Amino acid sequence: MKISFVIPAHNEEKYLKECLESLIKYGPKNAEIIVVDNNSTDKTSIIANSFPEVKLLFEPTMGTTHARQKGLENTNGELIAFIDADCRITTEWLKIVQNKFKNENIICLSGPYYFYDNSRLKNLLIAKPYDYLAYLSNLLINSVIYGGNMVIKKEIIIKIGGWDKKLNFYGDDVMLAKKISPLGKIDFDLIFFVHSSARRFNNEGIPKMILKYLVNFFWIRFFDKPYHKTHLNHR
Repeated sequence: MKISFVIPAHNEEKYLKECLESLIKYGPKNAEIIVVDNNSTDKTSIIANSFPEVKLLFEPTMGTTHARQKGLENTNGELIAFIDADCRITTEWLKIVQNKFKNENIICLSGPYYFYDNSRLKNLLIAKPYDYLAYLSNLLINSVIYGGNMVIKKEIIIKIGGWDKKLNFYGDDVMLAKKISPLGKIDFDLIFFVHSSARRFNNEGIPKMILKYLVNFFWIRFFDKPYHKTHLNHR
C-alpha cells in the first residue's frame, strides 16, 4: 500500500530538514511527502521547497487539526502517516508498518516518542512510564494514538470525516481515536517509536505536561471536548 506522509509545520525551520531527510532515507521510495505550512513566518517553506520530493501546501488557519486535514485532503496514498515536524522516523519504522498492516483488522498504528533532546535518564524514568500507560490503556479500550506518530488507513479517517477542526491542539488525537475505535483495531506498539523533541516538556515541565495530556485525554473521552482550550507556542 502506498504511504502518504503529512507533516504540519508552523515555524519549524530548526527541525524540518532532519524530519524530511529521515522520511526520504527510511521511508518507502514511492512515498508521497506533504508539508503543510501552517502560517509560518520563518524559513519553513523555503526548507520544504528545497526537497524536490516534497509537496508544499499552505493552511492559513492556525491549529494542528486544520493543517493535518489540509494535508489529508491532498493525499493519494492508501495509508496516511501523520508525523510532526520535529520528529524523525527510524530505520525500523517502515518495516513495522509493512508487517502490521498485513493484518487486515488493523486500521491504525501508533507508538511513542523517544526524546533526542532529553537525557536518557529522563526518557527512562518519565517518558517510558507514560508510554507503558498508553500501551496498557489501548489494550483495554482500543483507543490510544499519538498524533505525531501514527499511520491510518485513508478509508477509515475519511469515513469519520477526518480531523475534528473544532479542536485546536489538546485532544485532537484522542478524539480521532475515539471516533475510529469502533471501526477496527488500533495498535499502539512500544517499538514503533520516532525520535522527537522534548521542547514542550522541557519548557513547561515534564510533570505538568504529563498531567495536561492525561486531563485532556479523560475530558475528551467523557465530555467530547478538551479541558484546556489554549496551548503555549514553543517555536
